[in-house]
Amino acid sequence: MKKINKPFFYLILCFVFLISFSYADDMCNIFWDDLNKHTNELQLYEPSKISFRSYGFDVKRTINSKKNDETLYYKIDNFLNDKNIEYNSLNKVNPHPAVYSYDRFIYEEIQKGYSTFCERNNCDSNVKKFLFNQDYLIIDTNLSEPIWSVDNEEKHFLSPDNYLSSSNWQSEYSFFISPNTNFITHIDEKPISEFSDEELIEIFYFAKENETRRFRIHSITKDTFNDKGLWFLEGHIDIDIKTMVSAYRPVNFLFKFGNFLDVKTVNNEMSFNYSLFASWEEPKINKIAADISDKYMDGNGFFCSMNLREYNDEGLILFFPDFRIQDFKDIKLNNEDITIKFTYWGEGYDVEGSISHEAIVTLHKNLKLNNFPFDRQRLDFSFTDDSIDESVIYILNDADTVLFIDDYNSLDREWDTKDKDILKFDSWSVFDKIFTSSIAIDIVLDRNPSYYIFKVVLPILILVGVLFSSVLIPPLQLESKLTLTVVCFLALIAYIFVIDESVPKLSYMTLMDYFILLSFVFSAFPNIYAIYEYNFYKKNNSQHKYAKKIAFLLPSLYISCLILIVAVNVKTYDLSTSSGLSFLK
Repeated sequence: MKKINKPFFYLILCFVFLISFSYADDMCNIFWDDLNKHTNELQLYEPSKISFRSYGFDVKRTINSKKNDETLYYKIDNFLNDKNIEYNSLNKVNPHPAVYSYDRFIYEEIQKGYSTFCERNNCDSNVKKFLFNQDYLIIDTNLSEPIWSVDNEEKHFLSPDNYLSSSNWQSEYSFFISPNTNFITHIDEKPISEFSDEELIEIFYFAKENETRRFRIHSITKDTFNDKGLWFLEGHIDIDIKTMVSAYRPVNFLFKFGNFLDVKTVNNEMSFNYSLFASWEEPKINKIAADISDKYMDGNGFFCSMNLREYNDEGLILFFPDFRIQDFKDIKLNNEDITIKFTYWGEGYDVEGSISHEAIVTLHKNLKLNNFPFDRQRLDFSFTDDSIDESVIYILNDADTVLFIDDYNSLDREWDTKDKDILKFDSWSVFDKIFTSSIAIDIVLDRNPSYYIFKVVLPILILVGVLFSSVLIPPLQLESKLTLTVVCFLALIAYIFVIDESVPKLSYMTLMDYFILLSFVFSAFPNIYAIYEYNFYKKNNSQHKYAKKIAFLLPSLYISCLILIVAVNVKTYDLSTSSGLSFLK
């Protein structure tokens, strides 16, 4: 058998690869050209919409999944299977969660109660009590046209003429749906707590045509004339709402944290890396994709992608939701890093569009450091659809987003994740005068204070203990006393510079500041007392009668003051549960 010439063989492989690559590249160029030609004809600059029945809004789902509960899994799975026999996409089923995936509900149950609104905002006592004690559903997506944008407000389903007499709405303005500030406490005069999971799914995801239900919807609003900007209960309406058809383009939103989180306390900055992927179905492109597939791929699937810079250079005007993080200080993200992709899976499937990017972002946060180093911080940020035109999209939290956030723990050992939440809201664009679909991630971080305990707190306590021991030195040994106290006092001063490097210049005292100040005050006393006791002994030729009591009283008073300061601070401000001081709350 003749031996194969390896260099020649590799040359052939490279040639075949280049031909294949060039072939695929040519196919995608034709695909992009076809899309460009038919943009106006097919209105590819607007999203393909699907219709489904709703009551004009959607409710929040929790990320506290019960995915490990097999009994619940099969119970819900069978329930959705049974319902899908009765309902399907032609019957305008709400696309979330039943149509896309049965598993979606397993990861995202409809949330009853547990709003973290007042943990992020200033609320008055009535709102805090309402959100803490009530069983309610949180409205987090508006699926209806705002009342102020319709030609005839009297015909809008939220018209004041439709409020029932049991309503206590007294505002001069009409009620309107606002994500995360409206709460449903009763459906058909039955408290939310009395509904099962299956009943709530059926109400919101399998709404029937011409079906009417009675809702009690509470609203909270912000008192902008109050210098504290307090949120208060605005009132509630009781109203009968008939199912309506909502037309939106569902977009799956997949977010994942990267491998690092850097909190620079001294700069009030939080930095992290992340990856983002959003996908949607685009049936308008099906015929173009099928023709390309038949001609070049023997009817098989294919995909074509380009980055955002190439997209702009080509002059394409296609719909895609361009989710960007908002209010950042710095971000490492270029147009070349954003990939737009269309995938054709074959006959019987709609073309899937997707956009993705990875980035490193730095956010400026006004950190609350009252309890430093036992503090708790909130890492909250939002993504908004920054498309040039207003896009009517309906964001679906991808099941993996829920899992990624639910399982996320910072690799930085200084911080532990305490709580996580996902919020949907409509962001008002001041310049474009439109609402854009947005999604917010809310992570509560607890600082691990071990470094400061072992490197600062314990050494200072040891120094203060050594200072207190100087009281036991005989009165006439003044030089020895002062040498000991002054050296310890100077060592204590050095720790000020250690703390100054860890926190910004603040207009208020942190818990660490109180601790160091208290230590300074009590450390100065042995110096003063040593001089006083020396002069007293010289004058009276005897030790002060309270000398031994002072030696005991001084450390006791120091510890008592320290506990009091910690207790007051802990009760007033958020405390890291990892600090070990939680019992003081």
